[in-house]
Amino acid sequence: MDNLKELDISTEEWREYELINRNGKKHSIWIDKPVKLFINPGGSTHRVVNETGQSFCCPAPEVYGCFLRWKTKDSDKPVNF
Repeated sequence: MDNLKELDISTEEWREYELINRNGKKHSIWIDKPVKLFINPGGSTHRVVNETGQSFCCPAPEVYGCFLRWKTKDSDKPVNF
């Protein structure tokens, strides 16, 4: 994965991925205290690592009905990259 980009998201308190499956059922993935985001431009997934070192492979927003929400620790800076 030569194109893999690593981004610092340690300013986020949490992030939530809402997915819609083929039957229209919603499912959420909640990640507390995310610290790193790894993306592969043009890919359909990305990875998130939380404060405890747990890793998550998530669909990219808009892929497979994925919707992303997050909250930063500093409400004056809602996005850090």
